[in-house]
Amino acid sequence: MGAAKVTTILGLLVAASAAAGDAGREVRHEVVVASSAARAWRGWTTNEGLQAFFPGIRPGGTNVRLEPGGPYEFEFLPDGPPGSRGCDRCVILAYQPERMLSFTWDHRPDMAVRGQMTHVVVRFEALGATATRVTLVQDGWGEGPQWDESYRYFDTAWQAVLERFRASLADSGSDDSSRKGRAPQQPDARASGTDEVDLPRHELIFAHHADAARADYDVWRMCGDGTQMASLVSEPGRQLQIAVSPDGDEFIYSSVTDGQSDLWLRRFDEKEAVNLTSNPAEDSQPAWGPDGRIAFFSDRDAEKLELYILDPRDGSLRRMTENAFYESGAAWAPDGSALVFTRYVPPPEGEEHGGRGEVIRLDPATGEERPLTNHGGYNGGLSYSPDGRFITFHRTAEGGSELWIMEADGSNPRPLTDTTIDEYSPEWSPDGRWIAFTAGVGNDSLGTFDVWIMRPDGSRRQVLNKAANTEGWQKWRPGDHHCR
Repeated sequence: MGAAKVTTILGLLVAASAAAGDAGREVRHEVVVASSAARAWRGWTTNEGLQAFFPGIRPGGTNVRLEPGGPYEFEFLPDGPPGSRGCDRCVILAYQPERMLSFTWDHRPDMAVRGQMTHVVVRFEALGATATRVTLVQDGWGEGPQWDESYRYFDTAWQAVLERFRASLADSGSDDSSRKGRAPQQPDARASGTDEVDLPRHELIFAHHADAARADYDVWRMCGDGTQMASLVSEPGRQLQIAVSPDGDEFIYSSVTDGQSDLWLRRFDEKEAVNLTSNPAEDSQPAWGPDGRIAFFSDRDAEKLELYILDPRDGSLRRMTENAFYESGAAWAPDGSALVFTRYVPPPEGEEHGGRGEVIRLDPATGEERPLTNHGGYNGGLSYSPDGRFITFHRTAEGGSELWIMEADGSNPRPLTDTTIDEYSPEWSPDGRWIAFTAGVGNDSLGTFDVWIMRPDGSRRQVLNKAANTEGWQKWRPGDHHCR
């Protein structure tokens, strides 16, 4: 087929779909990627390319054949019944090599409009030898609340897909145009054996929203390279806000069931959990200190959440803060000499905007406090570097959330990231070589948040799990508990 010729099929079907729906409504997103148009094209038109970046897809999870009427199928739910595993009967409608790809796209299996195909067009505009603008448009939308639900979902989801595509090309190196049509090979970090490209060895423990139809979250584990995912806690309710013991043998999680929030303790090699804070109040957000003490937040003595420290060795409990403001998100210094947390001050009475969440440093021995930030916005998701020199956090302001870093004394605050997606809760790996974080777009009920990793300088960004539903709030498992 000539490069200028567009091969198309099912024209009447597509026209009928668009005519039947809301002709004025479309999902539209674009991104500029560091890649030639040829390389970007291969990412969307080959099984290897799609499986390298598309969220929720495992190896072998696509069936793509680039020809008119060829399959463009994605398996997001491999254990689901036939016909309900993803985009099961999607097909290629039209394509123009390295310029345009068009295909049908189905709705999620749990949506009422499942089976009423929409139409997606992806265009590739070369901006030079190593830059390409990729634009995605999805149309063919019907009218009514069931169609509105799907539209909102895909408006968010496609933005996350494009951002992952951009990140995958940025992390995989430059084009090699001398390969005469062969797709450039991305380095296999797990096979290289070099310190520079090796992926993390430590495990990550995280909250997993496995079923979009349920509000529940469970606790899962996976290797730092995104492999060997397995469930740790699967119970009714929301199992969130995880802390791991300094030796990596135990973990704590907050469990919210029937409106009751308590902290539970469990060993990794056992199935039974122990309730640490059986109390009618809300007890949440545990942080495990290097000497075994556990910081957490509770409203047991006040209307707002306050900071407490529990010492499991003698059962003592100390209230560390007492004020009228909401406090959250504690992190211990590696030597146990300090705790940092976020104190939220609401906007002035009668005003909608102007609230701020600033970072406070607390001496657990004396109770002395010192503010570390005065940035405005909300500064939370705190984590110390293993050597205690730096603190990472997310800063939410002006409708978005980015990752920041500062010295442990609060000086020299600076952004680590500047992207089109929201990023939260950066966590240093035990060896200090990686930062894991939660990233996605929009409301987490849409299932678009996942666990990512990057270097402490912001390089080597990559998503680990590419899950179909929300995952995040991750913590590293320290000690000698390595996956490999």
